[in-house]
Amino acid sequence: MQKHEHIIIIAIIIFFSLLGFGAGFVVFGPLRTSHSVAATETGYLQHDMSIAGLEFPPRMEEVVPEPEQESPVPPAAHLYVVTTQNGYITVHLANADGRAGEQVRTLSTSVASLPAEEQERLAHGINVYTEDALIRILEDYGS
Repeated sequence: MQKHEHIIIIAIIIFFSLLGFGAGFVVFGPLRTSHSVAATETGYLQHDMSIAGLEFPPRMEEVVPEPEQESPVPPAAHLYVVTTQNGYITVHLANADGRAGEQVRTLSTSVASLPAEEQERLAHGINVYTEDALIRILEDYGS
């Protein structure tokens, strides 16, 4: 059979299949179809299909994971507290009660070199909820 004859047969099979299984069965006998899907190591799904003994080339479908959505509300507990100690900016791990715990870093930035509103903010402690936020704060204060 020529390739175009295969296409015509498939079109006829699909047409009679749309009319219902009985019409396709009467004209062509029982339709043998198979469809399998397998995941590949490269993150694709491979679809293999045959209708009435005709094999079709495999179709590859890329599996794209859904992007993680950031929560608009920060988590209940923060990870770090940025504050001051001995005239310098310090980074502390947050205790279970939310206060500054173990000191993990001291910046070389003197608190006296900062504007008064920043000094007050640091005196109260800045709660930091993510590693990325901590990195931005450290960059802002010139670490």
